[in-house]
Amino acid sequence: MGTKLIALGAIAGAAAAVGDVLYLVDVDQGVAGSKKITLEELINAITLNITASALSAAAVAHALETVTVGVGSPNVIIASEHGKTFINTGGGAKTYHTLPAAATGLRFIFFNDITQGIRIVAAAGDTIRVLDQVSIAAGYAESTEQNAIVVLMAIDATRWIALTVYGTWDVETS
Repeated sequence: MGTKLIALGAIAGAAAAVGDVLYLVDVDQGVAGSKKITLEELINAITLNITASALSAAAVAHALETVTVGVGSPNVIIASEHGKTFINTGGGAKTYHTLPAAATGLRFIFFNDITQGIRIVAAAGDTIRVLDQVSIAAGYAESTEQNAIVVLMAIDATRWIALTVYGTWDVETS
């Protein structure tokens, strides 16, 4: 079984900065697997290392997308965007994303860069699990906390789970 990391606690006070320390524990190793990393290290760990990968400009554009669309016309994600990071920088309102139908192994990263928030909606029949909360079918996970991050991965044909969670995320449970 692979290593599982779960964030412990939240940073108190003002909004998080890239140098802030996060406390992580490897649940397979217990306390012996605990370590501290910065928010910058977490972001680097969950996004592509563009320099090391020597990606083309087209591949870089595919890997990162800034989205500013609202509820009237949500960003409809397609399976071929697997691995993409979505950031809502510069939006004046909450941004909305609709996940593709879950298929084992699909993975997407969402970074909330504005205080208006970000909402991620599951496809019909699919659920989203963030920590101990599981959405209703076609439910959502959302955050209005600036710098909140969630990495979602489909573990089968109907379930998305949060592999990495930073900040507060609300899940539509009813």
